[in-house]
Amino acid sequence: MPPPPALPRLVRPPSPTSLARIVQEKYTTIPDEPIAHIHGDAPEHVKAVMSKPLWFYEFAGPPENRFGYSIGSRFITREVSFMPVQNQTRPPEGPRRNVRIVWELDVKEDMLNYMGTVHGGCISYLMDGCTSLVLVAHAMMTGGKPIARVSQQMSVTLHAPVPQDTMLRLVAYTTSVGKTTAFAVCEVWNARTDTLAATGSQIMVRASEPSPKTKL
Repeated sequence: MPPPPALPRLVRPPSPTSLARIVQEKYTTIPDEPIAHIHGDAPEHVKAVMSKPLWFYEFAGPPENRFGYSIGSRFITREVSFMPVQNQTRPPEGPRRNVRIVWELDVKEDMLNYMGTVHGGCISYLMDGCTSLVLVAHAMMTGGKPIARVSQQMSVTLHAPVPQDTMLRLVAYTTSVGKTTAFAVCEVWNARTDTLAATGSQIMVRASEPSPKTKL
């Protein structure tokens, strides 16, 4: 009798402390990507990181094997900027300033449900990625380096179906960023009809920072 097939090796996710270290190490190599098409007042190195959204999450192993790669790899970044402050005589400075990013994404078959419109789970995936990335950009633009955060709570509201071969416009922006907890919002628009398809928000908490090594 032949032996049973070997079980696949489980990939252990990084601990919060390891995640914080990985994020800092990842930031030391900025992707060499064209950014001329990206509008906004963000620094060039921030635009370079945001120009390839999945690059920041390629921690280990082939990224093609990760969930949602075929969708996330099609993001086109259009804008990375500080949000204009309205009805205030003195704009907030530093970490209190909010950041906005705009992406475009073509709707393909791998995003659809059995009715031929974008699956609600796919919308959630887009919301998660966009709100996470805008918080990364916020940390880089206000503090000089990215901060590792993990999801705590996400809310998604679906407003209108989106069919195949439509272009989505994804608009994500920060609303409140503290030392441990951060809030971001994402809007999903049907760019063809200028219709709001979905809205969502996410609360993320800061991962534990690695303890500094002490010299004996």
